Amino acid sequence: MTSDNPRDRDWHQDGDRIAIAELDPIVRVWSIGSGELSEAFHGHADSVHSVDWHPDGKRLASSGGHREFFVWQLGENLHPLGGLFSWQHQFVRDHFSPKVQSDK
Repeated sequence: MTSDNPRDRDWHQDGDRIAIAELDPIVRVWSIGSGELSEAFHGHADSVHSVDWHPDGKRLASSGGHREFFVWQLGENLHPLGGLFSWQHQFVRDHFSPKVQSDK
């Protein structure tokens, strides 16, 4: 795999893939079983700050420098959403991570 110190990482629901955000502008998805790079998404102008899988497991969100926010789909680059500010990382977490339900 790649960096020993990623900025962010998120495990896919299947447990065999992990998305990695590093200091470069590439979002990488690694296969744990094979140790191979399975996807590399290019589009950020600067480093990637956060990554988060959508609960459907088919899409991945990333945010980075220059207020960029991208939604990726395995095999293709979806249109980026732009203009997010300091709350962009929390936006990714709130909208892509499944909510924890309590039994009250």
